[in-house]
Amino acid sequence: MFRHKGEVIASEKNQSEPSVVKDKSVDSKIEEKLPTVKKEFTVQTVGELLEKNLKWSQIIYEQNRRINRKLVWMAVMSWIKVGLVLAVVAVSAWFLPPLLGNVIGQYQSLLGGEIDSGLKAGRNANNQMLEKLFQLLPINSAQQEQIKTILK
Repeated sequence: MFRHKGEVIASEKNQSEPSVVKDKSVDSKIEEKLPTVKKEFTVQTVGELLEKNLKWSQIIYEQNRRINRKLVWMAVMSWIKVGLVLAVVAVSAWFLPPLLGNVIGQYQSLLGGEIDSGLKAGRNANNQMLEKLFQLLPINSAQQEQIKTILK
């Protein structure tokens, strides 16, 4: 157990060990350095301290409630933002292909290509390019058919 210097327990005094003598000059120096503390607490001062403590506790409680409310609304709004972004992506995925089909059709008509949209236009363009390539190469019709089956 912890004991201060200079204190002796009664059981130790009975033993044959010499007792520890307090140095009064050290104690007086320590007492001079310690600030004076009001040692008497009246009922009135304790009541005032309790009232102040209660007021501060109420202020802190209200402040924490406001902060908590703001944090909850921040979380709700962040989920709403995520929902809006996902809604925009879903709507654009739904409506964008027909709009792009019209735009691509307009540019193809300007460039002299076919107006067909989708995979049919791509297949037709590939077939036309293959026919032009076959005309340039010196191969017979059997070899042309073999190349077409390989590419399909």
